[in-house]
Amino acid sequence: MAINRLRAIAAGRVLRRPNTVDRGVNTDSGGGLIQSLIRPRFSRTKMTVSSVENDLGVAILMKNEAMVKSMICDGVDVNRSDSVGSSPLHYAAFTGDITLTLMLLETGANLNAQDSLGLTPLHRAVAAMHYDVAELLIDRGCDPGIQCKSLQTPLHICAIHNVPSIAELLLRKHYPMLDSTDTRGCTALHHAAYHGHVEVAEHLLKAGINMAANDKLGRTAVHSMACGGSVEMLAVLREAGAKIAVQDFRGRTAAHYAAMASHTELLSALLEIDRRFLNATDKDGYTPLHYAVQNGQNARTIELLVEKGCDILAAANDGTTALHIAATLAESAVPIEYLVEV
Repeated sequence: MAINRLRAIAAGRVLRRPNTVDRGVNTDSGGGLIQSLIRPRFSRTKMTVSSVENDLGVAILMKNEAMVKSMICDGVDVNRSDSVGSSPLHYAAFTGDITLTLMLLETGANLNAQDSLGLTPLHRAVAAMHYDVAELLIDRGCDPGIQCKSLQTPLHICAIHNVPSIAELLLRKHYPMLDSTDTRGCTALHHAAYHGHVEVAEHLLKAGINMAANDKLGRTAVHSMACGGSVEMLAVLREAGAKIAVQDFRGRTAAHYAAMASHTELLSALLEIDRRFLNATDKDGYTPLHYAVQNGQNARTIELLVEKGCDILAAANDGTTALHIAATLAESAVPIEYLVEV
């Protein structure tokens, strides 16, 4: 009977569900999960022989040193870029061939050439995890702080692709772009925190990166960590002194984001740190339970919140409760009966 009454209530009113996880589209309202904000704009495996437009590029990707040397001796332009702006040095950096990279540098290749995405050879070397080539480019005087069109530096790429060795290399000396942000307002620490790349994060924290930096939606690295779900990253940030109970511009805490993404283990760890997360409300009045029910993909997340004593009947600013949201969902990992019975 209670279930039928609840369904009738839901059918008779227009409910505004909380903006929850959208893994593919970022929204200015804050609904987009940080994964959509930090997706790399290029692939480390994108450069293939079939896509190369000139003979020198093909020879480099095939790592044919004799052919490359012959073409250079014949006067080929080592800075000639293709239709997407990739220079021979971009290809060499991508392959990780130190001999070819040296050969190009010694014949005048532009260290800081940028392709149509704004990527430099160093960006390419980092994304492909070629430490030796990255070190060579840096030693030869490339600018390690150049931002691509999405405003990501090579340090951002280290954080995204988990390349702690090159991150340490970049940070060994004072890195002028440590706190730089990309087009979404994310620092390298935001990226490392989301992906759970602990070693990169530790290098960044040791270098003094701003832990409290906000992205364009007011999210700090703690929010990024919550979106990614790494309990180990939570410990690293907490030990470094990061504020765990911080809110974004919509008033959402790490617990809201962990509940959105059904990161039950992380949510449990957050509740152990601060029980106030349990019924914390964002600016719309939504609690972690509202978001967990809306996501509806992991019964254990909802069960955890209920077991910890969350307010099941907590109403958002528009009067919506988690029960109302459950009643409107055609499919959910948690039957509405579970919430009603509790």
